[in-house]
Amino acid sequence: MRRILLSVIAATLLPLTVTAAHAAEPDPPGPAEPPRAVAAERPPAKKHVVQRQKEWIRVSFKIRRHRPRIVDRRLRTSVRHLQLARTARPGDAYSCVVRTRGRRAVAYPVVRSYGRGSSFYHRWSLHTYRIDRARRLTTGPQQQFELCAVGGGHTWNKWASNFNGASMTVDHGADIRIGQDWGERVTDDGGITSDLTFKLSAGFAEVSATHPVGIRDDHRFTGSEGHDPRIDLPSGWDNVNRVNAYYESGDDWTFQGTDRHVGNTMQALYEVPQAGSRSLRSVISTKIRAHCTKWFQLLGRRCEAFD
Repeated sequence: MRRILLSVIAATLLPLTVTAAHAAEPDPPGPAEPPRAVAAERPPAKKHVVQRQKEWIRVSFKIRRHRPRIVDRRLRTSVRHLQLARTARPGDAYSCVVRTRGRRAVAYPVVRSYGRGSSFYHRWSLHTYRIDRARRLTTGPQQQFELCAVGGGHTWNKWASNFNGASMTVDHGADIRIGQDWGERVTDDGGITSDLTFKLSAGFAEVSATHPVGIRDDHRFTGSEGHDPRIDLPSGWDNVNRVNAYYESGDDWTFQGTDRHVGNTMQALYEVPQAGSRSLRSVISTKIRAHCTKWFQLLGRRCEAFD
């Protein structure tokens, strides 16, 4: 009887032991899953930018060297709605400010361009100052001109600016630029600034520029000297005396760029012999670039007209 009971108990426990052993064994490996990092590198397609737009304005003119006059203005632009002012507006007087001590700086009329569209606003102004007999070199007395440009713009209707900047230069055939500056830091009161002093043998003169901006990212504001592929000058203008300043952001994804007001300031100091030609040719070229921030652009969604 005892043997019969032991046989029954053993027969009952054996399947449980086998089942538990099978449960403890790991499952056979299945097909390898793709690395998660690869999938995370690509943002959702709904945020990819398809729709982009840009507009530009170029104004060339002549600076009378011995009279405070700007003549022979010529305009080329892609903007359909454009206003080119021949006189300064009251607010322009505060864009660039000159401070002197013991010297007199001659101010010229402001060259100002303003363009607008269905979804953007873009305005820049260029100020010119002159000091006669600024210093004496071995070649004789020198005349100095300082050009100060400020400007920017903003967008709306789901458009975001990813570039707003300008280039300026003078046409002389030789390198006559002796100083330059542009904005790179946003001040506590929300302005981008630059400063440049005249190089004088006696006395003091400095031009300061400021322009309000709507963001505080210092890394987005900068400038350069010479050729810059971001902005085109009219054909025939050289890059030796050229200075550039701008705001720039990426334009691949809808979260890049901004619809707030952005721009920059820049200054350049040029020196020529006091005696010489009657005029100095100059040009300023400005540009705004933006992209649509609506989602699902790959599926055909589009922003309203830019221009």
